[in-house]
Amino acid sequence: MARPRRERLLQPGPLLCFVDDSVGQSGAQQMFLAGYLNRKAQWAVFSAAWRAALKAPPSIDYLHMVEAQNLRGQFKGWSEADRDRKVLGLAKLIADSRPVSMQVSVSRQTFQAILAPNAPYGLSQPYFTCFYALTLGLARFAHAGGVKDPIAFVFDEQGVLGQDATMVYDWVKAGRPEPWSRLLGPPPTFGDDRSLPQLQAADMLAWHVRRDAEGLDPPGSRPALDLLRGDGRHVMLNLTADILADLARDMRTVPNLDSVRTKRSWRDTRQAILALQAAGAGPPEALNAPSAPDSQSAIAST
Repeated sequence: MARPRRERLLQPGPLLCFVDDSVGQSGAQQMFLAGYLNRKAQWAVFSAAWRAALKAPPSIDYLHMVEAQNLRGQFKGWSEADRDRKVLGLAKLIADSRPVSMQVSVSRQTFQAILAPNAPYGLSQPYFTCFYALTLGLARFAHAGGVKDPIAFVFDEQGVLGQDATMVYDWVKAGRPEPWSRLLGPPPTFGDDRSLPQLQAADMLAWHVRRDAEGLDPPGSRPALDLLRGDGRHVMLNLTADILADLARDMRTVPNLDSVRTKRSWRDTRQAILALQAAGAGPPEALNAPSAPDSQSAIAST
């Protein structure tokens, strides 16, 4: 019998969280970051089972939900029925491994209207804000549940966006209050979702919760969704207009922010930050302000 999620997370051993993103192109253009938290040992069991399921006929090399939905790439030439059986079987493996699932979302339209005009160039994309909402929010949630071990985060490859997000991670972590900040592990790393089963699982979750939020499918037409969110706690954080307005207000108090609103000025700032970190400098005072979207009141669970 599978060990309950909360009890499993309280067992000793490294904790790993894998996260992917899914972005809507219509309506409010919602961005979702979603993924799973579990013990390293359980992830190893899951990965072996996932790879075996991929190879079971009809076989694929990896799962990417956009390809599955559109019957292209790995699913080219498949029938819808075979596709649906494959996806549902993989979703059952995720449910059987009993991870904690989470999602963070924001309307890109609302973000561009409220926060982007007040942010430095490198932080004017919603990915950066969702990145810290998820890492800080999950650390607080896990601490409230009695978790003691730090969490190592692995995100899907993001190029420069990922580099900018992780560049100040240690500084942001240093500015968070104890004791929950001790659950923030080393700076997040990035991986290829074609080679990592855990990121393929995160891709499946992110795609499904976005489709569900946008109402793109008839109710009950995606049986994998309930399996992906599981019967344990599903952690959710929606970055509302009020939250974005609070962040924008905090950003407006940062001195000389107008000087880093262009791509060139941000490139120079990035080099300066890396030089300061190489010299062992601590975080600037602005990063110690309670402006990150990690408020426990904004986190919901089901």
